[in-house]
Amino acid sequence: MALSDADFQSLQQQLVDAKSALYQSREDGLKLKQELLDQRARSADLERDAARAADLLARSRRARELEQLMADNEKLRVKVQNAEDDFKLQYATLMTEYSSVLSENERLQSQLETYKAASRRVAPADGAADSVDVADAGDTADSAADAAEPALQRSEDYLDQKVAILQAAKKELLNQIGEFQLATDELRRANQQAEAAAETERASNGAALAKMAEATERRLERQRREADLALGELERRLRAEAAEAERDLQDRLAEAEARLVAEEERRQQQLAKAAAEAKARAAEAAERASAEAEELRAAQQSLSAELETARSDAEAARSEVSELRQQLQDSQQDVRLAERKVEL
Repeated sequence: MALSDADFQSLQQQLVDAKSALYQSREDGLKLKQELLDQRARSADLERDAARAADLLARSRRARELEQLMADNEKLRVKVQNAEDDFKLQYATLMTEYSSVLSENERLQSQLETYKAASRRVAPADGAADSVDVADAGDTADSAADAAEPALQRSEDYLDQKVAILQAAKKELLNQIGEFQLATDELRRANQQAEAAAETERASNGAALAKMAEATERRLERQRREADLALGELERRLRAEAAEAERDLQDRLAEAEARLVAEEERRQQQLAKAAAEAKARAAEAAERASAEAEELRAAQQSLSAELETARSDAEAARSEVSELRQQLQDSQQDVRLAERKVEL
């Protein structure tokens, strides 16, 4: 049975299709392997990005917390500094006023002592005068005896007025001393209250700062733990997704490889079957061609023999024709001779 051109072309097309399918399967396998490698690379990139993001998040949170804490500390420091400056200013002002009051008190006390010494020398109750006035009175008595008594009376009146003035000044001075003592006590109480308030404020600020630092540290620790938990959860999820994607790709790759192997085996079987059929057909065609060639050679030999016989027959026929032509010519010549004889 000869292999027709259509069957041969169909067989060639099947071989080409099988090779194309094999190449496509190999390309699919390579693509799946590349996708698996890309997925692993993306998973690694995602893990690195997650680690960097977690690190940056922790750093940014700590930086913000530290910046906020430093800002709060700076505000408290400025507040304490302002309060301390105000207290120093008030204290300096009060001390200046206190010094002024002390100076005024000393001056008034000096004047009071002077007035007291003068009043002790004057002795207005028994009509005595001070040394200067007595001397003046003595001089006046010596110079004008008649005017001694009116001058003495005027001296006594003057001394009475001066004593009254001194007593009023003493009373005013005592009042000023009392007011100064009250002001001093008030200043002392204000100073003590300011010191107590400043101490309380410093203590409260220190406690507040300590509490704030402790709360900030706890909050930072809690945020760090939350960030660690979130990062761990993200890492676990990424690992799970990467493992799932890797398993999926491996399953797909194994399925593709199995499909490729099965397809290749099927194609190999088809190729072997087609090759066997082609070989059988070729052998059959070769046998048939050989038989046909033998038949053709036999026919050719028979034809050659017949041709040789025909050639021999043709040669004989040609010889016979030549003889017949010669005989015809001889006959014609005899006829012409006969005709001439008849004419004669």
